[in-house]
Amino acid sequence: MIGATGMLGIPVTQEFIKAGYEVKALVRDQAKAEKILPSQVELVKGDLKDTESLENFIKDADQLYLNLNLKQSEKPNDFHAEKEGLQRIITLAKQYHIKRIGFISSLVMQYEGMNHFSWWVFQLKQEAVDMIKASSIPYCIFFPSTFMENFNHTYRRGNRILLAGKSKYKMHFIAGCDYGK
Repeated sequence: MIGATGMLGIPVTQEFIKAGYEVKALVRDQAKAEKILPSQVELVKGDLKDTESLENFIKDADQLYLNLNLKQSEKPNDFHAEKEGLQRIITLAKQYHIKRIGFISSLVMQYEGMNHFSWWVFQLKQEAVDMIKASSIPYCIFFPSTFMENFNHTYRRGNRILLAGKSKYKMHFIAGCDYGK
């Protein structure tokens, strides 16, 4: 697991443990991970920016689940987990014969180019999906519309809910724990 301590990584990690998988998680903050992840998870300190720690993490793995994200503060020329980080992951996954990649993307990235709308974030997310598909590694990519947890983490500002525009695709809200299952 890469991204195990995030809003969606936690419930996915918990469900992998319940299903009987041996789970290893790449974590930047080991103390934080120890507090929020099940004790059965093997924690490996590392970072996507550090190729050596990433290689040490991947070399003994069988499959990878990637819960990568863009921070709201990131700018187009920053290091992005879903671009440079994913490139490093795929290179090492090929080298160490990873059998499958699970990856969470986003349904809304499909709006890129629609009605002359263009946003670098959606372009980056599309490129990430294309990288995985072109990797020759078997994969499963999830395209959720949104999560109930986003009401508290993203959409809510005081006593208001922030939503913009009209969705071409019907919105289906799912809880992170149900996604994990």
